Amino acid sequence: MRQSHGLAQDTAVILHRGAPHLSVETCTQAIRTIFALVAGLYPMTTPAPHVYAIMSEPEFADLQADFETSLLFAIRSILAGIAEVGSD
Repeated sequence: MRQSHGLAQDTAVILHRGAPHLSVETCTQAIRTIFALVAGLYPMTTPAPHVYAIMSEPEFADLQADFETSLLFAIRSILAGIAEVGSD
């Protein structure tokens, strides 16, 4: 049986293996930030019917987003940012 420290930590270790110049702590922070983005983006991009009706109004058109497109943009931005800044 595999020992697990938690999903964020396990994912951070995988990210660290791919980018060893970043500390595991930096990778963990990146993963936590990505999880927070998922938590916010999903309801924003898949609103309840009554919210969808309002968001379909023309004045809200620029707030509509696609989940996958938005998430990929955010992940790339986070990873580019930590690659630029580096580890703690």
